This record gives sequence, structure tokens and C-alpha cells, in this order.
Amino acid sequence: NYPDDDFDSTVNLPPIVKQARFETPTTSQANSFLPPQQQAFDPAYAPSMPAPGEAKLPMLRVVGQVNETYIVAESSDGMYLVDQHAAHERVVYERLMAEHQDVPIERQTLMLAQPIELPPAVTRLLSAHLVDLEQWGFEAEEFGEGTLMLRAVPSGLHVGQIATALMEIADHLSYEGGATSDDRREKMLTTIACHSSIRAGKTLTHEEMRQLLQQLERCEMPRTCPHGRPTMLQITQGQIERQFGRKG
Repeated sequence: NYPDDDFDSTVNLPPIVKQARFETPTTSQANSFLPPQQQAFDPAYAPSMPAPGEAKLPMLRVVGQVNETYIVAESSDGMYLVDQHAAHERVVYERLMAEHQDVPIERQTLMLAQPIELPPAVTRLLSAHLVDLEQWGFEAEEFGEGTLMLRAVPSGLHVGQIATALMEIADHLSYEGGATSDDRREKMLTTIACHSSIRAGKTLTHEEMRQLLQQLERCEMPRTCPHGRPTMLQITQGQIERQFGRKG
């Protein structure tokens, strides 16, 4: 699912997962936290990717932030509104794809093992794929009916997003018939990138916004997130001038 979206993610889901979607997963708050540096936007966490030979975006200068969701930037060809979540999601996704194409995803150990409560059908499905989960950065084991015990998660995954990410992974696994290992890996990386990215409603400093835009400029596909949705809207200089009556 794409965050901040109202569409019904239960449409066309198999019965086992469709039923689970209507049950709200709960996360046990047993004083288990991710390392503090992973709980906020960390510009250093996003990619160190090689710059492409041809620029995919103009050079953007940060102007400010709107509604703690959109970065306002300007360039020689006009003004841009950048969705901070979608932009960071693209950045994290391409970093994961570049760094973990053929190796397990880097993971971080939780300070305390954390039980994650999920619908029993989902828990059984995930428990049957513990080896796959390990490749995707999770260290987990079944812990009674409807509970997984998590000891490690993919680096950067927000603690409040663990249950949601596991629900989405269960969705992917339930559709895996005919899918190649590359297909499954791409879907997993998309899920992990989504739930490791900064959210709408987070205040960013000017330096954080500047670094995020610089990282986005180095992406191969900077104008869309991994789900295919736009990362930015452009208002050209001509459009601005027409709106103010400076140009016919």
C-alpha cells in the first residue's frame, strides 16, 4: 500500500489475506526500540549512488516546506513541489537495489526482541517463509498463535511500521505463484523502502531538505516513487507569469 492513500487495498486479495486486512495489527510495546538514529530522517542513510551520465533533474534550490509534507524548490525552469515521502522512498529503493542485488538486505538488531501480533493466518504464512524473511532483513521466529518474535529488521525500517510491512509482505507472498525470485525481491525492496522513508507530516530542516533533493537528483528515475506515483509537480516560469498577468 502506498501511505496517505485512501484506496481499498483489500480488493482482489486472496481470502486468507483479505480477511486479515480488516483486522488491525497491534505491536507489543515491550520497551523495544530501534536504535535512536533510525527513528528520525537521517540524510546519511539514503544512498551513495553513482551519479548518472546525464542529469535527470535540473539543479533544485530549496525554498521551504508546505504542510510538513511538500518541499518547495526552484530551478531555472520554474518551481517544484516535491513530495518528501515519495522522494525519499525513491532514494531508499534505488540504494537498496544497488547495494543488495545479490546479497541479503542489511539488518539491524533490536535492542530487545519484540513480539509482533498479526492475524493467525498471516503469521502462519510468514512462518513458512522464515528463510526468505531472513534474506530480506528480518530475523523472526513463530511465538505462539498469531505472534512473531522479531529480533532484527531491515536497516532503516521504522519500529512503528514493522507490523504494516509484514502484512504487505504477506500480501506479496500470497501472490507469489509464477513470480521469479527477482520479482519477489523487487516487491520486498519496494515495501521496505516505503516503510523506511520519512512520512508526510514530518518537519525537515533546510539542510535535510537540501540533502534529500541532492540524493533524488542522483537517482535513475527521480520523478516517480517505486509504486509509479509522482515525486514532484512542476510549475513553469511561464505558468507563474500568466497567473500574475505578466504574460498573455
